[in-house]
Amino acid sequence: MTSKPVNATRPILGQVESEDFGQPSADLLQRADRGLATFVARTGQLPGEEVGPARGRGDRAVSTVQKAPTAYDMTRDSDLAVTLATYGIPTGPVADQLRERLRGYIVDHLAEPAGKYADSLADSRAKDIAKSTVEHALRVAGDRGGNPEANLRLLGKSVGLLLRYASDLERRQAH
Repeated sequence: MTSKPVNATRPILGQVESEDFGQPSADLLQRADRGLATFVARTGQLPGEEVGPARGRGDRAVSTVQKAPTAYDMTRDSDLAVTLATYGIPTGPVADQLRERLRGYIVDHLAEPAGKYADSLADSRAKDIAKSTVEHALRVAGDRGGNPEANLRLLGKSVGLLLRYASDLERRQAH
């Protein structure tokens, strides 16, 4: 095994790269998750959220029309939910807003295409698994009680799975 050249510059935030194509190490990712969870706990908001009214040119208010969430938005929120649940911050206004967004993603955007994907599967075992996953995600989205940590984690994981099903359906329809 050949050794890598030593970088004489100081790594950013103590970044340690793994030997797999320069990907961040598991330790770095874990520290980033903890940092994100700490940021949310201290500020009470998600990174990138604006404080106060948005302003445009000439100090006129920018339109606040709600746009449809992108796959990136849903993936980000799914990952954030799992991170907050993992590091013990599953309650509070930010977690509550996140839960509501995840529920909306499941009910309004993902359940229908994920269900169509399940119906399109030829293998009966795979079809049954996909259908039960969609049904379970809808039950999780409808559940408003119980353990907030488990609920946040289940919502995050459900969005991730349904998003994958929906994107697979989209890919199939494109061909």
